[in-house]
Amino acid sequence: MTEETGEQATNPPIPTPKELEAEERVRQVAELAQKFGFTETSQMRELRAPLIEAMAAYDHTTIKDLLPEYEELGEQVNAQLSHEDFPKGQIGLTITIGLVWREAGRMNSYANQLFNAHQYASYMEYEEAAIIEAAFNDVRDIFEAADVSKESEYVGPPTEEIVADSKQALPVELHDELDVLLTLPPDEAIDEVAALVEGYDLGETAADFIARMGWTEG
Repeated sequence: MTEETGEQATNPPIPTPKELEAEERVRQVAELAQKFGFTETSQMRELRAPLIEAMAAYDHTTIKDLLPEYEELGEQVNAQLSHEDFPKGQIGLTITIGLVWREAGRMNSYANQLFNAHQYASYMEYEEAAIIEAAFNDVRDIFEAADVSKESEYVGPPTEEIVADSKQALPVELHDELDVLLTLPPDEAIDEVAALVEGYDLGETAADFIARMGWTEG
């Protein structure tokens, strides 16, 4: 008879109807990218796994090497499209990049790509913009639910102040990443900034950075 370790396998939680609907919309936007004429090439697929690994680890050095290459390969695909279909291809590429971020667990960056894709699709008056908007709203709902659930637990500066302070202290190349954090509740924004500090190897631990900024984690 073996001793219990507390690491016994457990059944995964049953998805709620809302979660199932959200997963369905992820599938729909992925299909939309292909419908719009964009498909990953074999070279892009080879980059996908190391890119996801770097994104998940906040390894910005590797992201800066691989993501532009991934995007350039996607641009080469769209360059073969007709003038009429080119906008759809660009939307498809934007969605695909968003899905890579999503697979890495980087929901903020996923939402940012969906937002950009929706803006472009709306500008072009494509009826499929509604599909992208629905997927974006799913992510927004996640953020809002997290904000409400943690509202009473957190004591510290608001997210806007966290982002502004971080911009003063961190390199300018991180500012776009920081802007995305404005959608998060403050304690999650601090966690994301901490991950940026660790991932970018600034010569300072995340804990030291947070202490220097005078923030309080939830």
